[in-house]
Amino acid sequence: MEGVVNGVPFDDETTLVLLLSDPHLAPVDVDRVRTFCRSPLDWNRVLGMLILHRTASQAWANLLEHGLASPAAFLPGSSIQALRSLFKSQQIYVREQIDRTVALINQFSAEGIRCVLMKGAVIGTMGYATPGVRTFMDNDVLFDRDDIAHVGEILKSSGYSQGYWDARARSVRPASRSEILLHPLTSHETFPYMTAMPEAAISEFHCVDVHFALDLMTANRSDEAVRKLLDRRVAVPGNADGDMWALEREDMFVFLCVHYQREACNRTEAEELKDLLLYKIMDLLALLGDRSRPLDSGLIARRAKESGFEREVYYALAHLEKLYPGRAPADLLDSVRPDGPLDFLDQITYNGEPFHTWTGSVPERFFAPLRLKELARG
Repeated sequence: MEGVVNGVPFDDETTLVLLLSDPHLAPVDVDRVRTFCRSPLDWNRVLGMLILHRTASQAWANLLEHGLASPAAFLPGSSIQALRSLFKSQQIYVREQIDRTVALINQFSAEGIRCVLMKGAVIGTMGYATPGVRTFMDNDVLFDRDDIAHVGEILKSSGYSQGYWDARARSVRPASRSEILLHPLTSHETFPYMTAMPEAAISEFHCVDVHFALDLMTANRSDEAVRKLLDRRVAVPGNADGDMWALEREDMFVFLCVHYQREACNRTEAEELKDLLLYKIMDLLALLGDRSRPLDSGLIARRAKESGFEREVYYALAHLEKLYPGRAPADLLDSVRPDGPLDFLDQITYNGEPFHTWTGSVPERFFAPLRLKELARG
């Protein structure tokens, strides 16, 4: 039952992980999952990959939807309860985070401050059929640069401080003054704001990353582009106290591609095994497969061009196509394909410059944590 993608064979374990992580399984793939789930696989690897790539809850949702969430249908039946508990706790966590986020959004709105969430809580409602499938650590919120000082005042008055979460002390460890001052000079955001959530059942803290530019992990400014995104923002369900503001779907898709590309090719992210994670591809599949509001490929291409992100969108879609052949819109790939060689698809950068070129293909390294040994050799 070994699968082959672009000439690279995926073993059965990896193939099952890819299938279970798909938010929009085709009927033929449901049949494949059903067969795999009763097969003598290396289930340590299957469950480990689902956890590492943060797609275990989507796997549970697929098992549940297709009648496979039982020991009779799922060979490692003792793991069923663990998957269910993970999903249920994740649902609680997401709800707790949304409650805090909606409260902040309402405060910003009352002060006349516009904002949009760029992934996290809002992407979990855009394309995913089951609430709580998509988890997140922080809340990325985009503001007009002119509002940043006021945003900081509101956050501080609401109990937030800029710093790091200390899990042992269960409190925020303040960042130094130099860290706070230097961070926005070399980045697209201020130093993160955090506050403890002692009242929550699952969440320990609520983290707000205050963004003021689009070009992630750089100091490039894009004030006018940010204002256009804010003009096009859309409301998505929050809670009984109000909605959340999100990027328009096509803008969200471009941003997710940029987010994927920036981290996938970054040396620091790779060294922390955060460069190639399947949940980021899962987000793209979620939006591409949502028939309730089909994406406009032409509009995505135009938005990418307007923002100068054609290369980033192509990068993300090229990687997606390696893992899920035929799922990236061909017209969009053609529209954003850059001129010249495509070496950048396999390069790691450091301080914006090429640092290393991977010897293996995208499929070969995506599920190989030991790729760090190659990176260490330079």
